[in-house]
Amino acid sequence: MIPGSNPQPAHYAHVIMGAFPFGHASRSAAIIVCLAATSLSLYGAPNDKYGMLTELLRAHVHSGRVEYRALKVDSRLESVVRQFSEAKPELLATRGEQMAFWINAYNVFTLKLIADHYPISSINELHSAPGLVIATVFGRTVWDGYQFSIGGKAYTLNWIEHEILRERYKDFRIHGAINCASRSCPPLRSEAFEPTSLDRQLDDQMRAFLTSSFHNRYDAGTDTLQLSKIFDWFRGDFERAGKLPESIKPYLSEEVRTRIGPGTKIKFIDYDWSLND
Repeated sequence: MIPGSNPQPAHYAHVIMGAFPFGHASRSAAIIVCLAATSLSLYGAPNDKYGMLTELLRAHVHSGRVEYRALKVDSRLESVVRQFSEAKPELLATRGEQMAFWINAYNVFTLKLIADHYPISSINELHSAPGLVIATVFGRTVWDGYQFSIGGKAYTLNWIEHEILRERYKDFRIHGAINCASRSCPPLRSEAFEPTSLDRQLDDQMRAFLTSSFHNRYDAGTDTLQLSKIFDWFRGDFERAGKLPESIKPYLSEEVRTRIGPGTKIKFIDYDWSLND
């Protein structure tokens, strides 16, 4: 099956019901049992959905830097990966539940990828063609080639980012939440994204990213906003609700917000692909 071509909830319920040759009440009970079992396989404890992932991140992610050497030998990583592999994302009902799941999945499988190949100096070492440009042209980047299973379907990091997160939800804050294991990526958050606090977490991520002088900065002398290449590569995402820099103005520092205007120039900073360790 093509990654992401999940059956619709109504179809999924019909398939479950068809597996039980009983009356309506029994079928309803069967659905409840199946959903509960799925929830447990993904989350572990019903009231602690991403608890193990948060434990893992807090143990090995500090100020956006990842201790891959320690992560590599932490048994919780395999347990978290297994939770996501066994998940049934088509059963997630709300936008917040879905977005949190896919952002967390992207970050979990990126951590798994790097941990499996560590020590390396850059994720660019993992492409199946020489160099990022050539690999991108021929569709042979690690984001295209690295495959993993979620709910019995094959996915890639590029599919999650472009076909699910960007295409379905059209929220530019996603770019501040997913992490490509590189220094110029927005810093990896040291806790899982949760459906009930997702908006606050996404705002936090964008604010932290845009106020980090390593990732983005403002030159008052030339009235130039120097932005991460992310804002260049995905400019269309950031300009759905207005032109740069107006669309990201709420996430800039108060000092920069008061200085920039229609005449502010924008330049993009070279991307540092060094590993975020």
